[in-house]
Parts: sequence; C-alpha cells; structure tokens
Amino acid sequence: VWKSSVVLEHIQSRESNDPNPPPSSPTILRNIIRQNGPLSLWSGLTPRMIEGLFSGSVLLAAKEGLSTLLTNYASPMFYEQFGHAISPSIIGFVSGAGGGMAQALVMGPTSLVVTAFVAAFKNN
Repeated sequence: VWKSSVVLEHIQSRESNDPNPPPSSPTILRNIIRQNGPLSLWSGLTPRMIEGLFSGSVLLAAKEGLSTLLTNYASPMFYEQFGHAISPSIIGFVSGAGGGMAQALVMGPTSLVVTAFVAAFKNN
C-alpha cells in the first residue's frame, strides 16, 4: 500500500554522507515501480484491508451506539431535568468523538500486527 512512509524509508536509507539532495516523492515512486514493479505499490493490501475493516467497524458501531444512547435516553432525561433537550449538534459531536476514541484504541494494536505481518512478508 503506497504511503508517504515508503518515501521516508527510501530517503532515510540513503547514505548519510551523500552530498546530493534527496530525490522528490515522484522520483522515488518511479524508482520503486522500476525496481519492484507497479504491483509493489499494493504490497500489504490484505492486512491493511483487515485493519480498515476492524477500525471502521469499531468507529461506526461506537458512534451509532453513542448517538442512540444520547438521543433515546440522555436527551429525554436532560429535558425532564432542565426543560430542553440535548442539541443534535452536541449529540453528533460527542458520538463522533467517542467513535474516534474507540477507533484509536483498536488501531494501536492492529497497526502493530499489520506492520509485523508486512515486514515478515517482505523478509520471505
């Protein structure tokens, strides 16, 4: 999967005493395609898709769960207590933030697993 980190790896792998400026991202992309073929840009796609499946699922499930909870339970209780419901904008913001936090909790470990899998695949 093409990422900016691939460019960074190629720049960092250069000799530290090389007086020439590092090549541009398009130059590095062309070199990768010449050396490894165009399909190398999609190396590691399967583990990245699995990572995306988990993180996206967690994000949407948490966001929708929080939205339902706030809309159906918290907002009516807030209305009874204070005379007005929780704003849909606040519900959306809190739900999105909660979903993002849940996604971050899942992304940490899955990113490590994906990185290890891709590295092991490159070494074989």
